[in-house]
Amino acid sequence: MEPFGGLRGGSAAPTDHSAPAAKEPAVVARTEPSAPAPGPASEPGGGSATPTPSAPPSAAPTPSAHTPSAPPSSAPTPSAPPSAAPTRATPKAPAATTAPAQVKPVPIAPSALELQRVAGDTDVHPSKDTRSTMIRDGVSSVKGTVRLCVDTVGAVTQTTLTDATGYDEYDRKLIAAVRGWRFRPYVVNGQTFAVCSTAEFVYVPR
Repeated sequence: MEPFGGLRGGSAAPTDHSAPAAKEPAVVARTEPSAPAPGPASEPGGGSATPTPSAPPSAAPTPSAHTPSAPPSSAPTPSAPPSAAPTRATPKAPAATTAPAQVKPVPIAPSALELQRVAGDTDVHPSKDTRSTMIRDGVSSVKGTVRLCVDTVGAVTQTTLTDATGYDEYDRKLIAAVRGWRFRPYVVNGQTFAVCSTAEFVYVPR
């Protein structure tokens, strides 16, 4: 049996039992890991939860050009007008009615018209002031003439002063009196006529 620790076939190198020389620590280049995204908090009393790194954010999508479509119009689209409007028959104008020819009044004598008078005042006097003026003027009498026309029913339709007295107030009273006269219709051979004549007034101031 060989002694423990001996070497076969050669001399044994002395074994250095001194402390081995300290080795320089090897410098290992490390990339500092990025801070992990905060994960859920560890429950109390349990082991530390290993944070699960979140997936890196994907690249922001590139906005594509988009042309907004026109909003639908709320106004109704008017329908096309009819090509031709219905033709209406133009009503015929009623036939013109021929108006009866106007018959001109027939001139008659004042005396003939006087016979037809049935109402109205013939005794017309001026006012006191006008009469006093006539006296101061030294006139012995004044005369006025009114032309009048009477229709087929006997009403006076027209009066005209043809011969003035020279005193306006008295002239107006003469015309007003004649307009109030009424006559019987003037009839000749069964036919009624409108007539015209004159009425003469003579006044003597006293």
